[in-house]
Amino acid sequence: MKEVIRVHVGPARNQRRGGRGALVATLTLVALVATACGGSSDDGGGGGGGGGGADSADGGDLGTLKVVTVVPNSLLFIGVQAAEQLGTWEGTGLEVEVINGTSPTAGQIMASGEADIGLMDGNRAAANITQGLDATIMGSAISPWVQYIIASSESGATELEDLKGGTFGTSGEGSGGHYATYKVAEDLGWSEDEWTATPLGNLESLRAALASGSIDAFAWSSTTAFSLEERGEGVVLESAVDYVGPNLFESFAVMNDVAEERPEALRVFFEGYYDAIERIQEDPQLAIDVLVNEWDVDPQAAERAVEADVPLLSTTGEVSEEELQGVAEAVTFATGAEAPDPSEFYEYWQDVLEG
Repeated sequence: MKEVIRVHVGPARNQRRGGRGALVATLTLVALVATACGGSSDDGGGGGGGGGGADSADGGDLGTLKVVTVVPNSLLFIGVQAAEQLGTWEGTGLEVEVINGTSPTAGQIMASGEADIGLMDGNRAAANITQGLDATIMGSAISPWVQYIIASSESGATELEDLKGGTFGTSGEGSGGHYATYKVAEDLGWSEDEWTATPLGNLESLRAALASGSIDAFAWSSTTAFSLEERGEGVVLESAVDYVGPNLFESFAVMNDVAEERPEALRVFFEGYYDAIERIQEDPQLAIDVLVNEWDVDPQAAERAVEADVPLLSTTGEVSEEELQGVAEAVTFATGAEAPDPSEFYEYWQDVLEG
Protein backbone atom coordinates (compact mmCIF):
# COMPACT_ATOMS: atom_id res chain seq x y z
CA MET A 1 0.00 0.00 0.00
CA LYS A 2 2.61 2.56 1.01
CA GLU A 3 6.29 2.72 1.76
CA VAL A 4 7.90 5.43 3.84
CA ILE A 5 11.35 6.58 2.77
CA ARG A 6 13.28 9.20 4.71
CA VAL A 7 15.04 11.29 2.11
CA HIS A 8 16.64 14.13 4.07
CA VAL A 9 17.37 15.51 7.47
CA GLY A 10 18.84 19.00 7.38
CA PRO A 11 20.45 20.86 10.26
CA ALA A 12 19.70 24.58 10.17
CA ARG A 13 21.31 26.86 7.59
CA ASN A 14 21.07 30.12 6.37
CA GLN A 15 -6.46 30.03 1.33
CA ARG A 16 -7.83 28.36 2.55
CA ARG A 17 -8.14 27.05 6.01
CA GLY A 18 -9.41 23.87 7.55
CA GLY A 19 -8.58 21.05 9.91
CA ARG A 20 -8.10 17.38 9.21
CA GLY A 21 -10.46 16.23 11.91
CA ALA A 22 -13.44 16.91 9.67
CA LEU A 23 -11.91 14.69 7.02
CA VAL A 24 -12.40 11.53 9.02
CA ALA A 25 -16.09 11.60 8.19
CA THR A 26 -15.39 12.10 4.47
CA LEU A 27 -12.57 9.57 4.11
CA THR A 28 -14.82 7.04 2.43
CA LEU A 29 -15.89 9.62 -0.13
CA VAL A 30 -12.30 10.58 -0.89
CA ALA A 31 -11.35 6.91 -1.19
CA LEU A 32 -14.00 6.46 -3.85
CA VAL A 33 -12.68 9.44 -5.78
CA ALA A 34 -9.09 8.24 -5.50
CA THR A 35 -10.08 4.83 -6.81
CA ALA A 36 -11.77 6.54 -9.71
CA CYS A 37 -8.60 8.41 -10.53
CA GLY A 38 -6.05 5.63 -10.57
CA GLY A 39 -1.10 5.37 -10.72
CA SER A 40 1.96 4.06 -8.26
CA SER A 41 6.31 4.85 -5.20
CA ASP A 42 6.67 13.15 6.59
CA ASP A 43 6.39 15.89 9.94
CA GLY A 44 3.05 16.77 9.29
CA GLY A 45 2.18 19.56 11.43
CA GLY A 46 -1.22 20.50 12.44
CA GLY A 47 -3.72 17.72 12.35
CA GLY A 48 -1.87 14.79 11.26
CA GLY A 49 1.18 13.58 9.38
CA GLY A 50 3.83 13.70 11.99
CA GLY A 51 5.50 15.65 14.78
CA GLY A 52 6.53 19.21 14.85
CA GLY A 53 3.51 21.43 15.33
CA ALA A 54 3.60 25.09 14.40
CA ASP A 55 6.73 26.66 12.96
CA SER A 56 9.01 28.21 15.51
CA ALA A 57 9.02 31.99 15.48
CA ASP A 58 12.82 32.22 15.24
CA GLY A 59 13.00 30.03 12.10
CA GLY A 60 14.89 27.21 13.81
CA ASP A 61 13.96 23.54 13.49
CA LEU A 62 11.09 23.38 11.00
CA GLY A 63 10.21 19.78 11.72
CA THR A 64 9.14 17.36 9.01
CA LEU A 65 6.76 17.46 6.07
CA LYS A 66 5.45 14.21 4.60
CA VAL A 67 4.96 13.99 0.84
CA VAL A 68 3.07 11.19 -0.88
CA THR A 69 4.06 10.54 -4.50
CA VAL A 70 2.09 8.31 -6.86
CA VAL A 71 5.02 6.86 -8.83
CA PRO A 72 8.38 5.84 -7.34
CA ASN A 73 11.69 6.96 -8.86
CA SER A 74 10.14 9.42 -11.30
CA LEU A 75 12.15 12.04 -13.17
CA LEU A 76 9.15 14.33 -12.82
CA PHE A 77 9.39 14.03 -9.02
CA ILE A 78 13.18 14.06 -8.83
CA GLY A 79 13.44 17.21 -6.70
CA VAL A 80 11.56 15.41 -3.94
CA GLN A 81 12.47 11.75 -4.44
CA ALA A 82 16.20 12.44 -4.89
CA ALA A 83 16.36 15.27 -2.37
CA GLU A 84 19.29 13.74 -0.50
CA GLN A 85 21.40 13.48 -3.66
CA LEU A 86 20.41 16.95 -4.87
CA GLY A 87 20.53 18.70 -1.50
CA THR A 88 17.04 20.05 -2.00
CA TRP A 89 16.51 21.04 1.63
CA GLU A 90 20.04 20.64 2.93
CA GLY A 91 20.80 22.98 5.78
CA THR A 92 17.32 24.50 5.92
CA GLY A 93 16.14 22.95 9.17
CA LEU A 94 13.37 21.16 7.29
CA GLU A 95 13.12 17.39 7.07
CA VAL A 96 11.08 15.80 4.28
CA GLU A 97 9.90 12.22 4.17
CA VAL A 98 8.52 10.57 1.05
CA ILE A 99 5.65 8.12 1.09
CA ASN A 100 5.40 5.99 -2.03
CA GLY A 101 1.66 5.66 -2.59
CA THR A 102 -0.44 4.81 -5.61
CA SER A 103 -3.01 6.81 -7.50
CA PRO A 104 -5.94 5.01 -5.85
CA THR A 105 -4.48 5.61 -2.37
CA ALA A 106 -2.82 9.05 -2.47
CA GLY A 107 -5.99 10.95 -1.57
CA GLN A 108 -6.76 8.52 1.23
CA ILE A 109 -3.23 8.85 2.62
CA MET A 110 -3.58 12.63 2.73
CA ALA A 111 -7.09 12.55 4.16
CA SER A 112 -6.07 10.19 6.95
CA GLY A 113 -3.31 12.55 8.06
CA GLU A 114 -0.42 10.37 6.90
CA ALA A 115 0.83 12.96 4.39
CA ASP A 116 0.89 16.74 4.33
CA ILE A 117 1.51 17.17 0.61
CA GLY A 118 0.54 15.12 -2.41
CA LEU A 119 2.68 15.11 -5.56
CA MET A 120 0.24 13.80 -8.15
CA ASP A 121 -1.56 14.47 -11.42
CA GLY A 122 -3.32 17.82 -11.36
CA ASN A 123 -6.61 16.27 -12.48
CA ARG A 124 -6.37 13.65 -9.75
CA ALA A 125 -5.64 16.23 -7.07
CA ALA A 126 -8.41 18.55 -8.25
CA ALA A 127 -10.94 15.71 -8.38
CA ASN A 128 -10.08 14.68 -4.82
CA ILE A 129 -10.41 18.26 -3.61
CA THR A 130 -13.74 18.91 -5.30
CA GLN A 131 -15.05 15.70 -3.75
CA GLY A 132 -14.09 16.63 -0.20
CA LEU A 133 -10.33 16.46 0.39
CA ASP A 134 -9.45 19.51 2.50
CA ALA A 135 -6.47 20.53 0.43
CA THR A 136 -5.46 23.03 -2.24
CA ILE A 137 -3.29 22.69 -5.32
CA MET A 138 -0.56 25.25 -4.70
CA GLY A 139 2.02 24.63 -7.40
CA SER A 140 3.00 22.87 -10.58
CA ALA A 141 5.80 20.33 -10.82
CA ILE A 142 5.32 20.13 -14.58
CA SER A 143 2.37 21.47 -16.54
CA PRO A 144 2.71 20.03 -20.10
CA TRP A 145 1.18 16.54 -20.33
CA VAL A 146 4.43 14.71 -20.98
CA GLN A 147 3.10 11.19 -21.38
CA TYR A 148 3.88 8.94 -24.30
CA ILE A 149 1.77 6.24 -25.91
CA ILE A 150 3.77 3.03 -25.63
CA ALA A 151 2.69 0.13 -27.84
CA SER A 152 3.58 -3.52 -27.50
CA SER A 153 6.47 -4.62 -29.70
CA GLU A 154 4.23 -7.46 -30.86
CA SER A 155 1.36 -5.17 -31.87
CA GLY A 156 2.99 -4.12 -35.11
CA ALA A 157 1.84 -0.54 -34.46
CA THR A 158 3.98 2.19 -35.97
CA GLU A 159 1.55 5.09 -35.47
CA LEU A 160 -1.37 5.86 -33.22
CA GLU A 161 -3.94 5.13 -35.90
CA ASP A 162 -2.77 1.49 -35.88
CA LEU A 163 -4.17 1.10 -32.35
CA LYS A 164 -7.78 1.70 -33.36
CA GLY A 165 -9.86 -1.10 -31.87
CA GLY A 166 -7.13 -1.87 -29.35
CA THR A 167 -7.02 -2.29 -25.59
CA PHE A 168 -5.24 0.39 -23.59
CA GLY A 169 -4.05 -0.23 -20.05
CA THR A 170 -4.49 2.48 -17.41
CA SER A 171 -3.56 2.76 -13.77
CA GLY A 172 -7.20 3.45 -12.97
CA GLU A 173 -10.45 4.99 -14.17
CA GLY A 174 -9.97 8.71 -14.68
CA SER A 175 -6.19 8.52 -14.24
CA GLY A 176 -3.72 10.62 -16.19
CA GLY A 177 -3.03 7.80 -18.63
CA HIS A 178 -6.75 7.16 -19.07
CA TYR A 179 -7.37 10.83 -19.80
CA ALA A 180 -4.47 11.01 -22.27
CA THR A 181 -5.79 7.97 -24.12
CA TYR A 182 -9.29 9.44 -24.17
CA LYS A 183 -7.98 12.68 -25.67
CA VAL A 184 -6.04 10.75 -28.33
CA ALA A 185 -9.13 8.73 -29.23
CA GLU A 186 -11.23 11.89 -29.32
CA ASP A 187 -8.79 13.64 -31.65
CA LEU A 188 -8.57 10.64 -33.96
CA GLY A 189 -12.34 10.37 -34.14
CA TRP A 190 -12.64 6.94 -32.52
CA SER A 191 -16.05 6.02 -31.16
CA GLU A 192 -16.44 4.51 -27.69
CA ASP A 193 -16.55 1.00 -29.12
CA GLU A 194 -13.36 1.50 -31.12
CA TRP A 195 -11.04 1.45 -28.12
CA THR A 196 -11.06 -0.08 -24.64
CA ALA A 197 -9.51 1.12 -21.39
CA THR A 198 -8.53 -1.54 -18.86
CA PRO A 199 -7.58 -0.34 -15.34
CA LEU A 200 -4.65 -2.34 -13.95
CA GLY A 201 -3.62 -0.41 -10.85
CA ASN A 202 0.06 0.44 -11.21
CA LEU A 203 3.06 0.59 -13.52
CA GLU A 204 4.28 -2.92 -12.75
CA SER A 205 0.93 -4.39 -13.78
CA LEU A 206 0.87 -2.30 -16.94
CA ARG A 207 4.32 -3.47 -17.99
CA ALA A 208 3.40 -7.09 -17.33
CA ALA A 209 0.20 -6.76 -19.33
CA LEU A 210 2.06 -5.16 -22.24
CA ALA A 211 4.63 -7.97 -22.24
CA SER A 212 1.95 -10.67 -22.14
CA GLY A 213 -0.15 -9.09 -24.88
CA SER A 214 -3.11 -8.49 -22.56
CA ILE A 215 -3.07 -4.85 -23.61
CA ASP A 216 -1.90 -3.22 -26.81
CA ALA A 217 -0.59 0.02 -25.34
CA PHE A 218 -0.59 2.39 -22.38
CA ALA A 219 0.39 5.99 -21.68
CA TRP A 220 3.20 6.82 -19.29
CA SER A 221 5.95 9.37 -18.80
CA SER A 222 9.29 9.49 -20.56
CA THR A 223 11.62 7.46 -18.35
CA THR A 224 9.43 4.36 -18.52
CA ALA A 225 8.55 4.88 -22.19
CA PHE A 226 12.16 5.25 -23.33
CA SER A 227 13.40 2.45 -21.04
CA LEU A 228 10.90 0.01 -22.49
CA GLU A 229 11.89 1.01 -26.01
CA GLU A 230 15.63 0.73 -25.29
CA ARG A 231 15.06 -2.82 -23.98
CA GLY A 232 12.93 -3.79 -26.96
CA GLU A 233 9.85 -4.26 -24.77
CA GLY A 234 7.76 -1.53 -26.34
CA VAL A 235 7.52 1.05 -29.09
CA VAL A 236 7.07 4.75 -28.30
CA LEU A 237 4.57 6.05 -30.84
CA GLU A 238 3.90 9.66 -29.92
CA SER A 239 3.63 12.18 -27.11
CA ALA A 240 0.17 12.94 -25.79
CA VAL A 241 1.03 16.56 -25.00
CA ASP A 242 -0.63 18.11 -28.06
CA TYR A 243 -3.68 15.86 -27.78
CA VAL A 244 -4.33 16.86 -24.17
CA GLY A 245 -3.49 20.53 -24.62
CA PRO A 246 -2.83 23.04 -21.82
CA ASN A 247 -3.17 21.35 -18.44
CA LEU A 248 -1.40 20.60 -15.17
CA PHE A 249 0.24 17.21 -15.42
CA GLU A 250 1.93 16.91 -12.01
CA SER A 251 1.04 19.17 -9.10
CA PHE A 252 1.58 19.81 -5.42
CA ALA A 253 -1.61 19.54 -3.37
CA VAL A 254 -1.20 20.78 0.21
CA MET A 255 -3.42 20.02 3.17
CA ASN A 256 -5.02 23.28 4.22
CA ASP A 257 -4.16 22.90 7.89
CA VAL A 258 -0.48 22.69 6.98
CA ALA A 259 -0.67 26.02 5.15
CA GLU A 260 -2.49 27.48 8.15
CA GLU A 261 -0.26 26.15 10.90
CA ARG A 262 3.17 25.76 9.28
CA PRO A 263 3.63 28.51 6.70
CA GLU A 264 7.39 28.84 7.17
CA ALA A 265 7.97 25.12 6.68
CA LEU A 266 5.85 25.26 3.55
CA ARG A 267 7.75 28.29 2.24
CA VAL A 268 11.08 26.53 2.76
CA PHE A 269 9.69 23.41 1.09
CA PHE A 270 8.66 25.20 -2.10
CA GLU A 271 11.68 27.49 -2.27
CA GLY A 272 14.08 24.58 -1.78
CA TYR A 273 12.26 22.46 -4.34
CA TYR A 274 12.18 25.06 -7.11
CA ASP A 275 15.80 26.05 -6.44
CA ALA A 276 16.75 22.39 -6.94
CA ILE A 277 14.90 22.28 -10.26
CA GLU A 278 16.78 25.39 -11.41
CA ARG A 279 20.08 23.65 -10.60
CA ILE A 280 19.03 20.60 -12.58
CA GLN A 281 18.09 22.72 -15.57
CA GLU A 282 21.47 24.44 -15.40
CA ASP A 283 23.25 21.07 -15.11
CA PRO A 284 21.08 18.22 -16.51
CA GLN A 285 23.83 15.73 -15.71
CA LEU A 286 22.66 15.92 -12.09
CA ALA A 287 19.40 14.30 -13.13
CA ILE A 288 21.08 11.77 -15.42
CA ASP A 289 23.36 10.67 -12.58
CA VAL A 290 20.39 10.06 -10.28
CA LEU A 291 18.47 8.10 -12.90
CA VAL A 292 21.43 5.92 -13.88
CA ASN A 293 23.36 5.51 -10.63
CA GLU A 294 20.55 5.59 -8.07
CA TRP A 295 17.50 4.32 -9.97
CA ASP A 296 19.15 1.90 -12.43
CA VAL A 297 17.66 3.52 -15.53
CA ASP A 298 19.22 2.61 -18.88
CA PRO A 299 21.76 5.38 -19.68
CA GLN A 300 20.36 6.00 -23.16
CA ALA A 301 16.82 6.17 -21.83
CA ALA A 302 17.95 8.49 -19.03
CA GLU A 303 19.56 10.92 -21.46
CA ARG A 304 16.49 10.92 -23.70
CA ALA A 305 14.14 11.48 -20.77
CA VAL A 306 16.19 14.29 -19.25
CA GLU A 307 16.49 16.03 -22.61
CA ALA A 308 12.74 15.79 -23.16
CA ASP A 309 11.40 16.65 -19.71
CA VAL A 310 13.84 18.64 -17.59
CA PRO A 311 13.45 21.89 -19.59
CA LEU A 312 9.69 21.65 -18.97
CA LEU A 313 9.85 21.26 -15.19
CA SER A 314 8.40 24.30 -13.44
CA THR A 315 10.80 26.54 -11.52
CA THR A 316 8.10 28.72 -9.95
CA GLY A 317 4.99 26.53 -9.61
CA GLU A 318 2.74 29.04 -11.36
CA VAL A 319 -0.23 27.68 -13.35
CA SER A 320 -1.91 29.67 -16.13
CA GLU A 321 -5.64 30.24 -16.43
CA GLU A 322 -5.68 28.20 -19.62
CA GLU A 323 -4.00 25.29 -17.86
CA LEU A 324 -6.46 25.49 -14.96
CA GLN A 325 -9.38 25.32 -17.38
CA GLY A 326 -7.80 22.16 -18.81
CA VAL A 327 -7.67 20.70 -15.30
CA ALA A 328 -11.35 21.50 -14.78
CA GLU A 329 -12.21 19.64 -17.98
CA ALA A 330 -10.16 16.65 -16.85
CA VAL A 331 -12.02 16.63 -13.52
CA THR A 332 -15.29 16.29 -15.41
CA PHE A 333 -13.84 13.31 -17.25
CA ALA A 334 -12.69 11.70 -14.00
CA THR A 335 -15.82 12.30 -11.92
CA GLY A 336 -18.67 12.94 -14.33
CA ALA A 337 -19.48 16.12 -12.41
CA GLU A 338 -19.77 19.62 -13.82
CA ALA A 339 -16.41 21.28 -14.39
CA PRO A 340 -15.41 23.12 -11.20
CA ASP A 341 -14.22 26.70 -11.06
CA PRO A 342 -10.41 26.63 -10.64
CA SER A 343 -10.75 28.72 -7.48
CA GLU A 344 -12.30 25.64 -5.87
CA PHE A 345 -9.07 23.67 -6.09
CA TYR A 346 -6.14 26.03 -6.81
CA GLU A 347 -4.32 28.89 -5.13
CA TYR A 348 -0.69 29.73 -5.87
CA TRP A 349 1.61 28.93 -2.95
CA GLN A 350 3.15 32.40 -2.78
CA ASP A 351 -0.31 33.96 -2.60
CA VAL A 352 -1.35 31.53 0.12
CA LEU A 353 1.70 32.31 2.22
CA GLU A 354 1.34 36.06 1.76
CA GLY A 355 -2.38 35.97 2.61
